[in-house]
Amino acid sequence: LPPPPPPPPRPRQHFDPSQCHCPQPVEGVILLVVADRPNHFLCHHLASALLHGLSPIVLGWDETSWNEATRKPWSFHLAAKLVLPLLKLKSCAYPKDTLVVFTDQDVLFQGGYAELKANYRRASALSGGAKIVFSVEKEPFPGELKHLYTQSPQGAIHQMSYLNSGMWMGPIEEVQLMLAALLGTERPIDELMHHYLNWGRVGGKVPEAFSYNDQTKFSGLYLSQLFYSSCG
Repeated sequence: LPPPPPPPPRPRQHFDPSQCHCPQPVEGVILLVVADRPNHFLCHHLASALLHGLSPIVLGWDETSWNEATRKPWSFHLAAKLVLPLLKLKSCAYPKDTLVVFTDQDVLFQGGYAELKANYRRASALSGGAKIVFSVEKEPFPGELKHLYTQSPQGAIHQMSYLNSGMWMGPIEEVQLMLAALLGTERPIDELMHHYLNWGRVGGKVPEAFSYNDQTKFSGLYLSQLFYSSCG
């Protein structure tokens, strides 16, 4: 028997900001995670969140992508960790005092909203009043940046010396500025979202935002701040 014909191509999708679902902050906190499919990491993540009364907003869920013949590059999923949170925050007009907490899907929670806010205040104070704070790890990524870390991050605990992009938190306005800077200003966010929704079906050059690991961008931003402060 001849092989079955390939499935018809997916129609192009368009993002309508007016249709964006905007759950309200809980105790002044918006909790975000990016995941397009179920996996055991996400199950444990959500179970620990529910145990502590947390309500993560899952961004990027896409059932149709699970069975696609052409796998998207890993950089596509990592770029989604920048594109999707920025689009959500820009579309939902949250209050200016909202604390945004982003985590990877392999993060487990050990407390609720009160603990998140208390730990943010503590980390910010230990970091000299930093607006946005990141998790840390034992080894750097990319490894080539190791010798550019001239000092351990202020407030780092357990001798972890290198920035990790698996969790970060900060006020909504500062978070939007950071994400916009990392994605670049040459492409508006709606154009990046068009590429995200229609990967492989959009002509022209793929935006640079989808070419780099998100942690590479975060680490570069952090190190550039270290160098800037040493010049003044």
